[in-house]
Amino acid sequence: MAAMDVADRPESDIRHRRTCRSLRLGVFLLAALLLGAALPAQADPPLASCVQQAGDGDYVRFDLYGPGSATLRGRASGRAFTCPLQVERIGGCGPDCRTAPRVDVRVRFDPAACEAGRGPPAPVARRANLRIEGDQARLFARTGASARCDVIAVDPIFAEAMDLPAAPATPAPIDLGAYLGWYPHEAVGGLTLYAHPAFERALDGLQADAALRAMVQGGVVSPIARSGGHLVVAGCEAHTCLARQWWVRTAPDGSQASACMDLPTAADGARWYRTGAAPQQRPERCPVPGD
Repeated sequence: MAAMDVADRPESDIRHRRTCRSLRLGVFLLAALLLGAALPAQADPPLASCVQQAGDGDYVRFDLYGPGSATLRGRASGRAFTCPLQVERIGGCGPDCRTAPRVDVRVRFDPAACEAGRGPPAPVARRANLRIEGDQARLFARTGASARCDVIAVDPIFAEAMDLPAAPATPAPIDLGAYLGWYPHEAVGGLTLYAHPAFERALDGLQADAALRAMVQGGVVSPIARSGGHLVVAGCEAHTCLARQWWVRTAPDGSQASACMDLPTAADGARWYRTGAAPQQRPERCPVPGD
């Protein structure tokens, strides 16, 4: 039997497909809403994430957690920002569409609701819309323009509910540069920063002991930042965050690394690490990475 073009399908078949997709999406979003009411949004992986990277360590990250929960965060003009978003609409067009299957997420936000009551600096816009189409995604988050997501991750169940042929995903990164704006435990292309060979190479080069490795992989962490040509992974010890902090700074290929880890008491100072050198204990505590 010859393939039937969308234009040749009976109108009842098209309505049926759209109804089924609407029901699947409704059930999926209702479940997401109920889970979101029981847990903080960040407790579960986002349904869809997009990161746009810029120069000097600036980036914009969009995360969709559910029908009423999304965030826009990042760093622009040297200043970090985090803003909750109001989701206005999640829609799209599935296989019965005359264009490529796509998902559109329309949101808006109040700058006064952002962290510290300040919206993101220019050129980040006051409205951020995400479009997922085929194996790509674009984020309309910069004033008067849109740009392709440098890194994209979409939950496969969400993709199925929206009738996307597959869940778009960035291939496993060659180096660590793709992790800018992500948490080290989040997978990019199926690979977390912790599991990336370049990061393991950085720790090996630092002669990282068990204490540093345990702190890095078991502590509270911040989104991965960039300082000059290096990636920075930073965090602190759970429950004693102000007292014990740590960071690892490395080139994207895992070379030229350095690290610092506060020791249990202020009197102990901190342990410092550098590629090719033995760890050293110093009296000063860890400074802000990059200082």
